[in-house]
Amino acid sequence: MRFDKKIIKYIVATAILALSLYLSARQIAFDDLIMQLQGLDYVWVLYSIPVIIASNIIRALRWREIHTPLSTEVKTHNAFSAIMIGHLLNSFTLRFGELARPIILAKKEKLPFAAVISTAVLEGGVDFAFLIILFFISLVFLSEPLFKLLNFDSVFQGSLGIFIIVLVVITALFFIYRYRRQLWQWSKSILPAKFASKLEDSMSAFVQGFVSLRNPLFYFKMTLYTILLWLSYALIMYLVSFAFAFQSAIQLSFIDSIILVVFAGIATAIAFTPGAVGVYHLVVASIMTTLYSITSNEAFAYATIIHIITLLVQSCIGAIYLIYEGISTIKLGEMKK
Repeated sequence: MRFDKKIIKYIVATAILALSLYLSARQIAFDDLIMQLQGLDYVWVLYSIPVIIASNIIRALRWREIHTPLSTEVKTHNAFSAIMIGHLLNSFTLRFGELARPIILAKKEKLPFAAVISTAVLEGGVDFAFLIILFFISLVFLSEPLFKLLNFDSVFQGSLGIFIIVLVVITALFFIYRYRRQLWQWSKSILPAKFASKLEDSMSAFVQGFVSLRNPLFYFKMTLYTILLWLSYALIMYLVSFAFAFQSAIQLSFIDSIILVVFAGIATAIAFTPGAVGVYHLVVASIMTTLYSITSNEAFAYATIIHIITLLVQSCIGAIYLIYEGISTIKLGEMKK
């Protein structure tokens, strides 16, 4: 049965990947696409590589800051290597890298795994909140073409839907926090004593990762790091746009790159394929063709180049760290257990 479930999971993932690639590439003339890729000014693509690396260094610094209540000695290098190995694993698995990242850092820094994974959850929450903020700013302030793509009703409905989801999550978290002791006592009453004791230790460690929220300075630092991080993502897209002929005609601005990053972030968040392959291309190419009147071939080539260069740089660095530190998939499996 377990084997059957694994097969079903991979079949579903493969089907989603194939559907995403089909939807994103169904209107593409591949001869023209190849010509587009051959005619690029790849110097601008190379310019994006240091920014890709810098963005992950910023992310490592931010993650290190979240760990301050747990340990003031978490090394930025260790956080960076865990992030890059996570990117490598995400490129060919369904988000296993998101789990491997805290596992690796917890092992290297000798920290409780539950505490480190809670910092990863907190980091993801910060990015999600910032993504929502950027999404609404994009709708309201940054780009008139967005209102051509979305009529008032759809903007209202989408905004209302997001607001309801956020409200439900916040309300649920409030009640969990408000009645945490009662919930915990109830949980212990229905669990075996041995398991309840282990779970209590894990939950205590997990809560430690959120201690940073008590420090007002934490919010300032997180905001600063997150702004720098998302600006670096936008800079990558902005630099790569100069490799294409459409940039001289359309002149996409840095603000336009921020809008693209918002939708690329949404695509990455909702993707159920390794490395967000297919979903990323579909969303980015659709936004570019709809908002900026760029041809399907150019838009798909642009999304492909950004995706490939980012995936390649991060995976290569992740592979180097994986080999250098001797972390095998078997060891990761043991650590996961």
